Amino acid sequence: MTMDLRDLPGPLGTEVRGLDLRRPLDVEQVERLRTTFDRRHLLLFPEQVLTGAEHVAFCRHFGPISPESRDGYGYVSNVHPDGILREGAIRFHSDLAFTPDPVHALSLYALEVPEAGAPTLFADASGVLDRMHPRLRARLEPLSIVNVYDFTLPTDRRMRERDVAPGSPIVERRMVSPHPRTGVPVVNANALQTDRVVGLAEDESESLLAEIFDALYAPDNVLALDWNVRDLVIWDNLAIQHERPDFPALQPRTMQRVCIHDKSLVDLVPNVGELLGR
Repeated sequence: MTMDLRDLPGPLGTEVRGLDLRRPLDVEQVERLRTTFDRRHLLLFPEQVLTGAEHVAFCRHFGPISPESRDGYGYVSNVHPDGILREGAIRFHSDLAFTPDPVHALSLYALEVPEAGAPTLFADASGVLDRMHPRLRARLEPLSIVNVYDFTLPTDRRMRERDVAPGSPIVERRMVSPHPRTGVPVVNANALQTDRVVGLAEDESESLLAEIFDALYAPDNVLALDWNVRDLVIWDNLAIQHERPDFPALQPRTMQRVCIHDKSLVDLVPNVGELLGR
């Protein structure tokens, strides 16, 4: 069976069939996947049967694996004993966008999915600039933002610098910056971690962020992915943002996760243990 790639509706995502990710990929297959990844930012591989080690081995085709765990993978789960981000909604964000060097890409492999569903939403932070009014885009390009994060605050609302604990990560980033691999400009403001626009009065900053978020999270700029067990998804964490709506807390949801980055969380937030109370 040959590899079959079909773009999902909207600006993001390509479904890939015809591959068994337990088997080695040849050079041509890897190149085609990477080219599609740069164009569509997200790849969906349904009906895969993978161990954690096989998941990690596949993700190595897209970059180095973050040394966040001994085995290279972990769990986003409300039932697994080692699960993180166990429950509740998580607003649109990019992982570690509150540091100078966010995660490059992420991959989730669905092990358990609630009967009622638990989709993930993905917003195109790159292509949205081409869909913005030229006047708004021109206004964004010279600006900077402040992104913040507190590991103990709820993730279903925007974090503000005035609320985060002392020592929490706070970083100033360009509002728009080129993707380090493709050079395509990307919006770095997001609904969870962005506190303000640098140099603007609070009311002006809030008004501008609201306008940006209206464009970023417009229905025609968002992919809603309904998970099935054994789905594997890998996405560009720099080019797109993701959100988890709330889901039934009593229904198991377990995703095996691999982070593609040459740094760990401790490298980027050295005091993370202290911030987590460890």
